[in-house]
Amino acid sequence: MPRREGDPPPSEPASWAEAIKQYHKEKKTRPRPDEEYKRPEYITQFQKTREAVEYHPILQTFRDGARESDARQHEASARVKQINAARDRQIAQEQPFDILTFANKRASLPQPKPVGATDMMKPFDTTAERPTFRHPLDSCYQFNILTNLPLSEQHYAEPKLRPNVREPLPTTLTGVEVRKPRLQNKSQLPRDFDILSNRYVEGHEAKVRLEREIQRGIACQKFWETHDYEPLAGHFVDPDKEAAYQDMIAMELEKQPLKQFNRLPPNLQRGEGFVYDITTHQVKNEELYHKESEKQARKTERDALSWSRAEQQRNHGLERAELGERRAVNRQSHQRYIYMSASVPAPRSTASSISKLAEYEARE
Repeated sequence: MPRREGDPPPSEPASWAEAIKQYHKEKKTRPRPDEEYKRPEYITQFQKTREAVEYHPILQTFRDGARESDARQHEASARVKQINAARDRQIAQEQPFDILTFANKRASLPQPKPVGATDMMKPFDTTAERPTFRHPLDSCYQFNILTNLPLSEQHYAEPKLRPNVREPLPTTLTGVEVRKPRLQNKSQLPRDFDILSNRYVEGHEAKVRLEREIQRGIACQKFWETHDYEPLAGHFVDPDKEAAYQDMIAMELEKQPLKQFNRLPPNLQRGEGFVYDITTHQVKNEELYHKESEKQARKTERDALSWSRAEQQRNHGLERAELGERRAVNRQSHQRYIYMSASVPAPRSTASSISKLAEYEARE
């Protein structure tokens, strides 16, 4: 058995037989606990696919039954809680009774205790005005806003509950009552058109014709704002606009050759084909012709200077060559000195010079 780190030192067998027994024992028994020799659990693809898809997207349910039941209970309790909260909010903020059956919605709720002692409360009086709060949208005017009459003449309360107040009428300095004219609104003005018969009260036919002319003019104005060009005939409906357009086209046609010429490259603009007609030799562009003529004159002058300078250099070279040839012809030969020296008698005292001269003549 292989040893591991931390194992106690092995006990040496006392004999050969004991060593054999120990060897067989080690072969039959495991040195480690059985948990370490347990085979690993085999995981199938089915198990992994079930774990990957925990929620069914079509059935909208969990695959685990316990988890599905817990989810259903949680949803049911949350739904009931939300409905109860909405009902409480409705009873607290909306009408306390049902508008159809007039049943009190708060009857099942605990009612607050009345303030004060019960024996001190007076019996209910049907004719007494109940203290109610004003509606926030109340007009608070001292007259009826529908008929414009004062509250002393037309009141919204019952006759028993109306105040017995008579409004004093304004008077002049002499005591004569001054009645202020009532305010006239739009509904009290005389109407020119009867909505029941769909006719004007006076002059129906003339007013209808006038309305038709006005509507026709408005329609024509709106139509010609966006329909001022005839696409089939190819011209503007307004003659003045068509004439202005034709004048503009004529001006553009006159400018088009020059525009097209300016779009050409510079080398083509300065070409001979745009200066004159190569067939009839008629000048087409005087400005370009003068420019080209000046350019040719400058080139001719420049070439003439170059030609004269080259001619001078050529003539100077020829003169130098002729002078060299003449000098070569007139140059004295170097043999002349030798010949002249040979014809002169040598000095008597110098025998070596004579011998050298004899050797030179022998070589010659």
